[in-house]
Amino acid sequence: MMRKVWFGLSGFLFLGGLVLGQGLPQQQQRPRPDNFGIRGKVIIGTGREGDMHIEVRLEKTLLQTISTTYTDGAGNFEFRSLQGGMYYIVVELEGYESVRQSVELYNQMGLAPVTIFLNKQKDAARKAGGLDGADPDVIDVSQMKERFPKKAVQDYEKAIEEKKKGQTDKAIKLLEGAVQIAPTFYQGHNNLGILYHMVKRYADAEKEFRRARQLSARNVQPLINLGSLYIEESDARKSEGEDVVGKLLDQSLDILEEAVKLDSHSAMAYYYLGSANYKSSFFEEAEAALKKALELDPRLNMSRLMLVNVYMKQNRWRSVLEHLDVYLQENPKASDRAAIEEMRARVAKGLETANK
Repeated sequence: MMRKVWFGLSGFLFLGGLVLGQGLPQQQQRPRPDNFGIRGKVIIGTGREGDMHIEVRLEKTLLQTISTTYTDGAGNFEFRSLQGGMYYIVVELEGYESVRQSVELYNQMGLAPVTIFLNKQKDAARKAGGLDGADPDVIDVSQMKERFPKKAVQDYEKAIEEKKKGQTDKAIKLLEGAVQIAPTFYQGHNNLGILYHMVKRYADAEKEFRRARQLSARNVQPLINLGSLYIEESDARKSEGEDVVGKLLDQSLDILEEAVKLDSHSAMAYYYLGSANYKSSFFEEAEAALKKALELDPRLNMSRLMLVNVYMKQNRWRSVLEHLDVYLQENPKASDRAAIEEMRARVAKGLETANK
């Protein structure tokens, strides 16, 4: 899920200190099957620890999200109560290379240590998303001061600084104050929605994105934010049943179809539209949207990997190989290269066996 985004996603992932061990002392109990975990740290490019709340996703298979968390102010994150097996850590931050790295939890291991280095992306196309996104209605602070009360703009600027420090709760309170003082403050509402989304206050986030949409009807960003919000919420509420999930995905599809009509050049809008169709099992529609996203932004790797998922569902294994080959060719230093190569080898072997 991908996002919406005040900040985007990224990097190079290193599994440090991964000790598998051949045996445990008899007196030391092995962890229960659901008592494994992953403990990690995010470090930004130059060696600086991630000083903002960065989204980290845990996936069981390609794009099957198991859990989502955010780093603390020091860049630390954890996933607990996991069963043994293969997982993928996914981090995407705007302006940085994406990370998708496999982590295998063994019976002999409790917490697996992971360090993620986020490397700057060269000539990165900025993802749409709130203040930092491609937004035709964004104005600079001097213009804001002309349009809105001074206190509202000051709180808005303070909120941005608090967000950069990882103080999300403080940032939320400041933006809540800003939009109360200035109810027509589009940037305040949109970014408040992004922060609510980050802390999983889905209903509050929806309200803010809808308000931002009312205030700036020509801007596609609130629609993309709403669509991605519904997709994530559908994952979070799977335990409530198919009706709840289906309704949320239908809302996502409606909003994102409106988004691509409003801005037919938004690769992110098409990516999320493809994702919503994939999760709804509308594979032909998903393929069309994801291909359009790649046409608009060939470097949008998550669109290609999502397209691989679509082809796997359709048992179109030669198409799977084709897109994995393109991904590997275009990303020779990708942090997830080993996992993708392993997947490609399994698919190729399966095809070879089937043709005998």
